[in-house]
Order: sequence, then C-alpha cells, then structure tokens
Amino acid sequence: MPHSATELKFNIENALTRLQWLTKRTIVSIIAMWKPQFLMDVAESSLPRGSTCILKGSSKRREQHCEEYAKVVYEIQDERNFDSKDFTVVVQGFLEGAHDGIRDVNF
Repeated sequence: MPHSATELKFNIENALTRLQWLTKRTIVSIIAMWKPQFLMDVAESSLPRGSTCILKGSSKRREQHCEEYAKVVYEIQDERNFDSKDFTVVVQGFLEGAHDGIRDVNF
C-alpha cells in the first residue's frame, strides 16, 4: 500500500529538517514523481511472453498517487519553509509534459 501524500510530505520535511541542521551552504534538489506509464510500457515490452509484470494494477490509482506525490514536493518548494541564507530546496520536474509516442507493439 503506498504512502499517502500527507505521509510523504511529513517524511520529506523531516529529512529536509535534518539536512538543514546537519549541512550548510546546501541546495537540495528534489526530482518530482514522473508518470509511471513510461516505465510500465518498457517493463511489459521487455518481459518474456506469458510473464506478468509485478507492477500491474490500477493505472488510474497509480497515476493519481504520482500526481499527488509531485504536487507535494512542489508545495514544499513553494512554501519556502526551508529557505535560508545558506540552505534551499528546489524541485526539478522530470518528464513533465512528456507524451508517449505511438508505437507498434508488435514490432
């Protein structure tokens, strides 16, 4: 069962608090959660025939969790609670706005 967005935010903020306390002159870069469908397609296409991908499940639910997780890290950045003279948090989007090309699955 995946963590809720609230739990994820709590855990990230705890980690950032520790980093802020332990390190100085630091920029923490968080990569936002990206669409898992890209990975799912690769995993399914590379499996031997008759095998089942262990990541299979509700794609809508998976997409929803990923969107919530991405939203959380941007909230942390935008709230600026960890910004100081010598510490900051930034989020790097990864594959945001990317669209999967049409592929011939029989290729």
